[in-house]
Amino acid sequence: SDPVPVAVPRKGRPLEAVLERIAHVGDDDRLDRLADRVSNTLRYEKSITKGRTDADDGPYERLADYSHPGEPNSPEFTLMRDDRDGKPRRIVFDAATVDLGGVRLKLVGREEPFRALRTHEFALGFDSADLVLEEVVGIEPDGLGTIADVNQRIDPVDTDVRVVNGLGDTVYHTLMGQPSELDLGTDLDREFLASYTGPLCISPRYERLVTAVLGTDALEGVEFVYPAADEEE
Repeated sequence: SDPVPVAVPRKGRPLEAVLERIAHVGDDDRLDRLADRVSNTLRYEKSITKGRTDADDGPYERLADYSHPGEPNSPEFTLMRDDRDGKPRRIVFDAATVDLGGVRLKLVGREEPFRALRTHEFALGFDSADLVLEEVVGIEPDGLGTIADVNQRIDPVDTDVRVVNGLGDTVYHTLMGQPSELDLGTDLDREFLASYTGPLCISPRYERLVTAVLGTDALEGVEFVYPAADEEE
């Protein structure tokens, strides 16, 4: 079809990574400006949603200011309800049409792009790995180390979608422990986690992902805890 519809995340680092990749392969700086415009807008809106910034105008006025559907290579935005306390309205990415080497792509924002691929609403899409793991990757004792490991665990009965490649922006989270809990010379690796029992403090948004990556056996005897008031995660 023309343009080719591509499912992308509505916000956050996964969307920025997609826009950066598209801008990198573009022939001119129009796509760079598009990527910067979307990223800057969504970072500003995130700051408003989290209460770090006060906006002069309401969400509908800001939305009208951001979106210009008639302009080429111009992004469109939309409103959605955020899950935070009070269910604030958050402005997120909706769509943009871009030209790449004679092919037109229509980037369509989806809250869960992978689900759109599973149901064949889109033929192409970008997404972050956590949703893939939560949706279709089996949780087994052994951890995951490569994309091939991820695809091997996807049951073809569930979906024919496979992970093709990464966007090169993988975030490695450092595992840290209290010195009082560690024996001298102990390495914080998978073997340590497999034998460890006790509290484990991690950002709540990653709890299900950590379960999927480590496997349930490694989490026997482990209790997820929140940081104390004077501690960081």
